[in-house]
Amino acid sequence: GEFMKSADYANPDSLGSTSDAYMPKWYDQSGNGHDAIETSASYQPRIIYNGAISYGYTADADAGTPATYQDGSANMTGTQWGEVAHPNSITIVGQDTSAGSGGNKYFWEGTTSASRNIVGGFYNNDDSGIYAGGSDYVKIDDSNKTAGNKIYFAVWNGDDSIFRLDDEEAYGTVDDNPQYGYNLFTRYTGGSNHMLGYTNEFIFWPTNQSSLSAQIAEAQNDFFQRY
Repeated sequence: GEFMKSADYANPDSLGSTSDAYMPKWYDQSGNGHDAIETSASYQPRIIYNGAISYGYTADADAGTPATYQDGSANMTGTQWGEVAHPNSITIVGQDTSAGSGGNKYFWEGTTSASRNIVGGFYNNDDSGIYAGGSDYVKIDDSNKTAGNKIYFAVWNGDDSIFRLDDEEAYGTVDDNPQYGYNLFTRYTGGSNHMLGYTNEFIFWPTNQSSLSAQIAEAQNDFFQRY
């Protein structure tokens, strides 16, 4: 059938014109079943806009890969799992387009206040970084957030935490809170700090991947062509 685009197709789905499509589930590809789900269409990330797949702010169909779009209200809740102590690691390919707009924007956060492992934009969105409770962040200035999707890599490890943005690295201290599942694009409560931007990929490890951070980023950049 025509699915999302009506031109040159019959009209079995009765859309009659181009339309948008939203994603109710982000599937966990590890086989562990920790899918992220949002049943309300008004909070789902958008995958098709006006009949066309989204590729991110500056990427095109030749150089980029499909991305979800978060309009500042998206909220997907992942399955909680048992306690995962630090160190653990994450990498995200995405783009925060909200530079200077005020408030924090989160790609990822734990599902309770006791699992505040966060990746996102802090301090009026003019930098990117990680947080795990307490008062300390590891962050990199990233005020030009509309330059295209980027590769975020983080290891939460107390005094030895690492945050990497594309080919730049920062080291510092964050708290040592364990991870209990995750929320995507929002604070753990699901009611604030919503991401505005695009996202291609999330990968989470319950281990320290710091020794491979450069190789992981290089492999992702070979695929996503982000810097």
